[in-house]
Amino acid sequence: MINAELEKLSIVARETDNAIMIMDVNGYFEWLNEGFTRLYGYTLEKLINENSINIQEFSNNTHIKEIFQECLNTKKAVIYESYIETREKQKKWTQTTLTPILDDNHNITKVVAIDSDINEIKRAEEEIKQQKEEILSQRDKLEEINKELEKLSIVASETDNAIIIMDAAGNFEWINESLTKIYGYTLEQFIEKKGRSIINSSSNPNIKSILQKCITHKESTTYESLTKTAIGKTIWTQTTLTPILDEQGEIQKLIAIDTDISKIKKAELEIIKQKEQIQAQSDLLSQTNNELEKNNILITDSIKYAKRIQESILPKPSSIRSVLPDSFVLYKPRDIVSGDFYWMHKDENKITIAVSDCTGH
Repeated sequence: MINAELEKLSIVARETDNAIMIMDVNGYFEWLNEGFTRLYGYTLEKLINENSINIQEFSNNTHIKEIFQECLNTKKAVIYESYIETREKQKKWTQTTLTPILDDNHNITKVVAIDSDINEIKRAEEEIKQQKEEILSQRDKLEEINKELEKLSIVASETDNAIIIMDAAGNFEWINESLTKIYGYTLEQFIEKKGRSIINSSSNPNIKSILQKCITHKESTTYESLTKTAIGKTIWTQTTLTPILDEQGEIQKLIAIDTDISKIKKAELEIIKQKEQIQAQSDLLSQTNNELEKNNILITDSIKYAKRIQESILPKPSSIRSVLPDSFVLYKPRDIVSGDFYWMHKDENKITIAVSDCTGH
């Protein structure tokens, strides 16, 4: 019976892919199976010549001494993992079950180690870990997207701007309630009146080229339109047309946000009108200045001519000095023509000199 059991164990030890090691209580190898050679590349003889025959030195696990001692102290099997290097320098993950063999007195006589190649399991664990990280990352992204969508939902419902979501071709898919605030139409009325496409509904004459530019360049574009509401009121709107891209950079949706800028346009027209009035006044002032400049030139020319006449009737200083050698004339008109004048006349033994001031000058 015992021989039959031993034969079965011998077959298992020989045929299994697990590495089986029998050691003494100090960890020295006494027997290795063929599975050990297939896993590590060593026979017992090669191990003795090239490495170590003690598990505490052979193992790559940094805690092997503590693990081996735990097995001896507790007299129970211990399982641990190691990242080993084979005789051919290959790196592998192994799982070891370290089991004490007890005699009838419950004393350890041998220690058996069974190593399993868990490289594929480790690779699978790493893949699962990566997949888990990807799933967590996607979950975080979804949470962020949901938060953004929640914010956008609040904005879309509370804003006074009309928000229109379209497919990549510009066909309406969703419109917020503020469309009614601006245009006076419900969604159904708007589609019935304007059509389902931005090309048909927009009053901007260049909408086709604007849409094509947005789609071609995949960039936001802004334009203005003069349109009428449901009650016939003319308003100005400014539209920001934005493409929404997927991960491949392709347009997935188009979003149009309309803002009523009628007050701004009214203010712009008022500013333009004021500029035109200011420009007209400036032109009139410039024209008046030109006329005044022309009149000033004429008046100045007349005064200069009057000065020449005045100077022609005044006696020359040399004539006065010829009669009165020690005399001088101080004549300094404030303006071009003086309001004062002097006169001299010699008659035989009498000299008459007059200095006069023009009354009212």
